[in-house]
Amino acid sequence: MSRSPLSEALRLINPERHYFGMRTGAVEGGEWVAATTLVSDGGLVGRQLERAQDRWGLRRREAAAYLVGSYAWGVGGPAVAAYVLARRIPDLSPENVHVRLDEGGGIPEAAVSDERFAALASDPAAGHPDAVTVAGEEELLGWMRERLLAGLEPLADLVGAITRVGARTLWGRAADLLAQSFLMVGGDTPDQVRYMQDARAFVSGLPFGERVGFFVVESAGRRRAFMRRSVCCQAYKNPEYGYCLSCPVLSQEERERRAAEELAKV
Repeated sequence: MSRSPLSEALRLINPERHYFGMRTGAVEGGEWVAATTLVSDGGLVGRQLERAQDRWGLRRREAAAYLVGSYAWGVGGPAVAAYVLARRIPDLSPENVHVRLDEGGGIPEAAVSDERFAALASDPAAGHPDAVTVAGEEELLGWMRERLLAGLEPLADLVGAITRVGARTLWGRAADLLAQSFLMVGGDTPDQVRYMQDARAFVSGLPFGERVGFFVVESAGRRRAFMRRSVCCQAYKNPEYGYCLSCPVLSQEERERRAAEELAKV
């Protein structure tokens, strides 16, 4: 039996390299919950916050950002990858999404029940019964963002109400991780830098998303796009991690120096 066009696109994702994944069809197991349940169940959200605090030693504020960011990464990340690698986007409406909750309070994997997808008119699969055809890449990204926000917005509101953590922190974490997914998966293509523009356009449509910064570094004739996070992930406080390349605590000069060193390793 041949795979659906959406399944073909999602199979291009490498969970070991991209750190997220997405299935199609029905899922089973107690760790799987409907996205509509997660974004509306205060008890479930509270449990995930406690898991993140216990597993990673996070404070309440950090756990709140971690959970909202996990939804952005675990649900939005695979859709970004499908866009970058195949220009096909799954329907991320919360009614169509299930998420797998892990013991660390995160969302390592998502699933879509319906294999409906958005694609460009030039896509060979544009005539497929499950396809929704849009005019261009801007419309494709808008289709994805609208459906992702339908789940992300109520989750951010619920987490904020439970923890009293401000929207700037929660949305900043979500925007940072979505921008990172564009740049990371873009590295699998011949022109990673072009996805900086897509990342900027996409996250600018999120609350506080315009605070994410981007820059390009050149070394030995090669160019690569990097980012400056809008909120600090606090990893530098852990001796095992230190400062990340996109840390907003660092000066721009130091970020560019570290980025150049990283580019030299590629």
